[in-house]
Amino acid sequence: MSEAQLPPGWPAMSIQQAHAILGQPGLPTEIAEETIRGVPMKVWKNQPPTLRSVAELARAHGEKIFLVYEDERVSFEAFHRAVAAFARELQAQGVVKGDRVAVIMRNLPEWAVAFYAAASIGAIVTPLNAWWTGPELEYGLTDSGTKIAVMDAERFERILGQALEAGLIVDAVVAKSGAERARMWALRDDVGQVNRKGPALTFDVSLRIADMPAYVAEVDGRLRARWPDADNYVFGHLGDGNLHLLIWVGERNAEIKAAVEEIVYAPLEAIGGSVSAEHGIGLHKRAYLRLSRNAGEIALMKTLKGVLDPKGILNPGKVIPR
Repeated sequence: MSEAQLPPGWPAMSIQQAHAILGQPGLPTEIAEETIRGVPMKVWKNQPPTLRSVAELARAHGEKIFLVYEDERVSFEAFHRAVAAFARELQAQGVVKGDRVAVIMRNLPEWAVAFYAAASIGAIVTPLNAWWTGPELEYGLTDSGTKIAVMDAERFERILGQALEAGLIVDAVVAKSGAERARMWALRDDVGQVNRKGPALTFDVSLRIADMPAYVAEVDGRLRARWPDADNYVFGHLGDGNLHLLIWVGERNAEIKAAVEEIVYAPLEAIGGSVSAEHGIGLHKRAYLRLSRNAGEIALMKTLKGVLDPKGILNPGKVIPR
């Protein structure tokens, strides 16, 4: 609109005058100057300081409708409860302040829940384009350093397909309900079934994920070279480099146990693995500590033990020989 077409009395005030009014002390739009990371900046003095505060303030609207998606209606109160519940779940999954949480989905109500839940616990929200292809999503997740990704079913299938094509996985089973998930975990928890053939020897080791296939293949090969009918059941917490090995060789005595331990532990030295992951060294693995720690490191451990426990009364003989 040209100046000749402006209504009478326009402009009512200049932009500078409008800024002066809106930025007056006490108003929600009051502007102040603060130094942020060494840089002087103008800020909204009375606005919520964080996205978490925005979600908390919005809760005051109670049962008023906040989100509308097709026939679905979500109130401010319901949205806040969903955000709080999902934030707790993210924390239970190990997300801490500064971790990156990717959000990959269509414009669904769950998008906003995931965004505010991650932001409310101090995570860095990393939205990725839902139109991206499998390779693009793989790159985005890897490049961003994402710890946990939240996505809808279509995006999950796309990433799963990319992992299959890239050879990162050979097969996958996905639970689509709470009942299916419970049945899958029941299989994981029922490890006692391996003892149906007889007592198994159990191990807990850690190593880089990239080294796992070759390591397991070497252990299997050495086991079956001596015991052709040997079984090695491998499972664990792959994400943090932790493997559990439950090994059955058909017989069990001190000599057999020592032979199997040597087969399991010896390959770890060359690849920088550890003879223990979550279950510690104690007495049983003390003789193999040398495979995970060099002489200087063990000497330092002894020195620290002597300083913290000069009388040797805390777990005497454990981890480090007297």
